[in-house]
Amino acid sequence: MANYTNFNQLTARIHESCQLSPPSEDTNSVLFQDWSKSAGESISKHTRQVNIRKGIIEIVVDSPTWAHQIINQQNTLVQRMRDRGHSGISELSVRVKIVKKFKQPQHILAKPQQRKFPKNSGKMFSDLAANSNNPKIKEIFSRLSKKAQSK
Repeated sequence: MANYTNFNQLTARIHESCQLSPPSEDTNSVLFQDWSKSAGESISKHTRQVNIRKGIIEIVVDSPTWAHQIINQQNTLVQRMRDRGHSGISELSVRVKIVKKFKQPQHILAKPQQRKFPKNSGKMFSDLAANSNNPKIKEIFSRLSKKAQSK
């Protein structure tokens, strides 16, 4: 087993063994920016460039429809990247990753409806309050009686 003296040597060896492009932030960031320009605004909104490996740009899209569109335009998109100076690009690899946004059900978002008391419920509540021996229940029925009579 090799002994690596610093982190950069280790990461370079890992990239080499996995056949990844060397980790160059400048090159990759320029390539990622050029992808947006080459693909165009409509495609860029639905894609994300993930990795570059052996001249293959790995793209993640948000729906199968966009994956199909990019696959159909692959030759054009690769040529645009080459025209921007990225001659090592040979093809695109497209993956679909659907991200569903959680939506609250409408019945949770809606404000609760205030229910109306039936007629004569005020008298019923006051009778229950008068006949109750428990002071807490008496208080509850008294409040309900006042609410029912006020509406």
